Amino acid sequence: MMEIEPEVIPSYYAYSPEGKIKGLRGPFFNGVREVSSRDLTVGLFQRDGGFLSPILIKEKDGLGIRIQPGSSLGDIRSAIGSRKLLLVTDSSSLSTSEKTFKELHKFLELPPESRSGSLFTTIDFVGTKLETQVVSPRIVRHLDWADKAWPPHLRDTHFPNTQRKLYIGSKSSFIDFKVNPGGSSSWHFVYSGHQTHLLIPPTDDNLKIYEDWVAQKRKPIVFLPDSAKNILKVECPEGATLFIPGGWIHGTFNNEDSLVFGGFFMHSFGIEKQLQISFMEESLQLPIGERYPHFTEMLWYVLDRYIHRLLGKTHLDLPEEEKRRMKLERGENIDPNKEILFRNLNEIPPSSEHIHLTQAELQGIKFIVMYLHQLSSNKKNVPLMLPDPIGVIKDVRALVLEHKEDCPEKAITSKYILRWTENDDVDNFLKKSRKNFLPPIDKKTAVIKSKKEPPSSPSSSRTNTVVSAATLLMGNNNCNRRRRVRCKVCEACMGGDCQICIYCKDMLKYGGQGRMKQTCEKRRCLQPQLPICAFCSVCNLDGWFGTPKLQSKECDRPEEPPNLFECTVCLEIIHPACAEKTIGLGKINNELCNSWECTNCFNSGFGTAPSRIRKRKLSVEGEDTPPEETSQEY
Repeated sequence: MMEIEPEVIPSYYAYSPEGKIKGLRGPFFNGVREVSSRDLTVGLFQRDGGFLSPILIKEKDGLGIRIQPGSSLGDIRSAIGSRKLLLVTDSSSLSTSEKTFKELHKFLELPPESRSGSLFTTIDFVGTKLETQVVSPRIVRHLDWADKAWPPHLRDTHFPNTQRKLYIGSKSSFIDFKVNPGGSSSWHFVYSGHQTHLLIPPTDDNLKIYEDWVAQKRKPIVFLPDSAKNILKVECPEGATLFIPGGWIHGTFNNEDSLVFGGFFMHSFGIEKQLQISFMEESLQLPIGERYPHFTEMLWYVLDRYIHRLLGKTHLDLPEEEKRRMKLERGENIDPNKEILFRNLNEIPPSSEHIHLTQAELQGIKFIVMYLHQLSSNKKNVPLMLPDPIGVIKDVRALVLEHKEDCPEKAITSKYILRWTENDDVDNFLKKSRKNFLPPIDKKTAVIKSKKEPPSSPSSSRTNTVVSAATLLMGNNNCNRRRRVRCKVCEACMGGDCQICIYCKDMLKYGGQGRMKQTCEKRRCLQPQLPICAFCSVCNLDGWFGTPKLQSKECDRPEEPPNLFECTVCLEIIHPACAEKTIGLGKINNELCNSWECTNCFNSGFGTAPSRIRKRKLSVEGEDTPPEETSQEY
């Protein structure tokens, strides 16, 4: 019987990456530090003047990495989902394709000699069951700006999810040389398998060679270590953990099928290199999916955290609309900023003694101000919660003057300045901040029982439900909210993808990472309609005063429009006649069909807020909507 040989895929490279890597004989630059897990502390970076050299830790224990014991690839697949689509790259041809986790698992179960190609992929498992089973190293949780500077109450809505990744690589797969996004540092824990890392230090010469290598698209013909200097070769067997500083150029070869947990993190001991790499990314015009998310916003939050820790003040302030929402729900006597923003800021009292900064931090803060100053107004990305960026910069300048004579020896405290608590208990604080960023509900919260409804009602039988005062006031029916559908007649609905906006560039079909999951900017419907299944929250009848057709398709929609209105604030859907009998008629919104601002929301102060519909339409139509600029520079 004739044996079927695996398919031969044309190579992307003019050389053999495996042959090049195994043929490297040195001499290698001796720049990797091997330390024990107990010595990897904040004090180590304070003494060294920053995170400057790669660190290899060979033992598993003591780092604070937590992974559910006995997790095989099958267990991980179950936790993430067999149907999850992965963007898989064949390292021999650099062609990409979509595979389900189940398909990738079946590929890895084949003997290496029977496989067609050498595959690798990166999986972001945030939002899956695996997220609760994997914890990054303790030193990462001590240092990461995402934990120490980003407002904790935004973690579940607007957050740079870079801390935990899963890397899967088949035997002989090669991940070509790259620099971590935004100059971030990274950690790599080899859960199973064996990897060889080639590291190139970020000297000015090496970074220039790398930038030219990427810009001139010389990857297929030039093996980067042949041109760079001071190469490091690091073997990472199973159980080893490698920490790579920001700016270092690195490539990875999988000697065996490898399962690696890792992630990126920004910190205060590598600010200069982080900003330098950001400049290089801008020069190379890298797509947004290959950069550190919310990079500039993070810099603003970091400056405010230093101001709070060293000067005892903060510029954080909730947007007015959020304040009104909170007061409507929790009462007029509350201070929304104190309830949300300042809960964590008050965990650690201001120090009565002078806090000394390391030179890496002091110089880094200066570099951040210089970096933000040179950005154009539309790229400064000042967070909404920092309404006074000029004040932030002024306070930073005062901070720098106050700390310019700081003693480097006194700065070695083994405590990170940007900590939320005195002891910086990273094992408990993260869980606490994520779970309890909102205060407990007031005792005046009402308990109501839903009325009995006819069998034809679309609302199912409900148990007793706890409803806040705001919900009772606005008559909000969460079950009645409906996502609008396309009108299918406007120019945006009829057109195709532009393929140039940030959302198109992020789409898998156009070579992106598929993280944003948003439609093309040019394809956002200008007049989205209420769906045919929408019904009134008072009488439970649809827009044509009939029984709601919950299973009907949009093609069954009658020609005349529905007689329903949706509130732009609380999203309640109601007949005008029913509203007139209960809460009163609302204020019609002429910019969107079947839309108004209900009486309750309008009387509560939301009518003074800028129209979100108008902003959205302008962005869709491509009109110029520049933000208001100030004449002052910062």
